Amino acid sequence: MIARLLAVVFYALLAVILLAFIFSNRDVVEVSLFPLGVVAAMPLYFALALVFAIGLVLGLSYSLYLAIGFRRKRARDRRLIAQLERELEEKEPGRELVA
Repeated sequence: MIARLLAVVFYALLAVILLAFIFSNRDVVEVSLFPLGVVAAMPLYFALALVFAIGLVLGLSYSLYLAIGFRRKRARDRRLIAQLERELEEKEPGRELVA
């Protein structure tokens, strides 16, 4: 109950800070991609939110890439363990394996 209340207070405080940032940074800025020659005029808060969103997507993508690699390795290790347990059972039947 207290954790939920703290979460609500935290998100409400975060929303207030975000709104204060948006209202204080409404100036229009030009954002250009140098080698491409693309220029876009947008509010400063939108430009910063766009950069944050791109970083978030890139970070999540990399994290997913790493997680997939770890899952593959775990599956490969589990198959190896099962194979080794079968081989041990063939060599020493009746012996109990401790997990």
